[in-house]
Order: sequence, then structure tokens, then C-alpha cells
Amino acid sequence: MKIKTNNTPRLLLSGYELTDREREEFDYMSGEDIALAIFVRYKGHIWNIGEFLRVTPDSELGQKGFDGYETTSAFTATVIRITEDSDRVIMGSVYY
Repeated sequence: MKIKTNNTPRLLLSGYELTDREREEFDYMSGEDIALAIFVRYKGHIWNIGEFLRVTPDSELGQKGFDGYETTSAFTATVIRITEDSDRVIMGSVYY
């Protein structure tokens, strides 16, 4: 497993802060659900933090300091680390 990240903290966003085009990506969510959700912009895409699967501290990703992942293909995933202030996240890509 190889993890690639630039360790840049990215600001978390509420649904109200998304553009109309970004909100369209989440058309399966109601207006209230999207307003309460938390998002982050990463690599030209908007990610819903609630869709990441949480990892345990003793898992391979947890031992590397990450809090969750979202699978992007059979051999890749996007990982997330929540910063101590909980206002920002560190994103990265995992290659298997």
C-alpha cells in the first residue's frame, strides 16, 4: 500500500457553502440533509465526509494516522485525516 498526500489542511464546508453545481452532485440528498452534511473540496471534486468509512486505530491506515477512507476503484481509495481543531482535514490517495 502506498499513500500519496501533500499534507495540506483543507477547510470543511457546510452544504450552504457549496455551489449550485456542486449540490447537483448530491441530488439523492434532500435540502435539509445536504444543509446538515459536511464536505471538503479535493482534487477538483467535492467529497461528503459522511460517506467515508471509519478505520480503527490499529488498522493499517489508522496506524498511519488516517481516520477513514472512501474506495475510488478496485485498487485505489481516498483517505482522510481530521485535524486536531476539527475544522480541517488532510486528504490523500491510497494505491494498492
